[in-house]
Amino acid sequence: MSAGTGKPVARDGATGRGGPRRSAPDGTSATRESILRVARASFLSQGFARTTIRGVAREAGVDPALVCYYFGSKGDLFAAAINPNMRASTRDRIAEIFEGDLRSAGARLVHLAVTTWDGSSPDVPFASLLRWAATDENATEAVERYVSEVIVAPLSEALVRVGASRDEARERAVLAGSQVMGLAMVRYVFRLEPLASAGVKQIVAVTGPSVQRFITGPLPPAGERMRSG
Repeated sequence: MSAGTGKPVARDGATGRGGPRRSAPDGTSATRESILRVARASFLSQGFARTTIRGVAREAGVDPALVCYYFGSKGDLFAAAINPNMRASTRDRIAEIFEGDLRSAGARLVHLAVTTWDGSSPDVPFASLLRWAATDENATEAVERYVSEVIVAPLSEALVRVGASRDEARERAVLAGSQVMGLAMVRYVFRLEPLASAGVKQIVAVTGPSVQRFITGPLPPAGERMRSG
């Protein structure tokens, strides 16, 4: 812990059970990026189960406590690594979608998702991470956390702001999110044509209305609605 702040810090040149540690990169941003780079490489090469906080910390040259301080659990670290571009600004960008005409929010949400995923980091493409996550039973918790944090939570919050009850907002967000993630699986994992090679404009035109239905369309009567638990 650093004096006076209570925050864990990377040890520079300290010697532990694993031998001398490499110095952490200078600056908070550089340190976070270093941890993320190591984590992405580990998740891709070893999978979720074999990737550990300690292992990532060792390769990044920092204390494991620093990894936990920045990212929380291994599931949180995975969510940060799987697609940092979308995670970083997703709440603001989804909020912007709902500031306009709600009747076209579905199309804008699909456009945001596809353009973000298509433009994911070339050294760790979203498709590769999604592919192994979908086939590794140990990654279930991490994928659930990612979908909840990156899609369902911000979408639900946006719906509440435009007047939906919290229960209705979550139901609509989960249904819309299921469509978006289904699109991701077909396009990036199974690569089924014509969706795999379709342009963004085509995908938005075809799938936007389906997502829109869950955002603003009628839901079944209360007694026939889905219930958690």
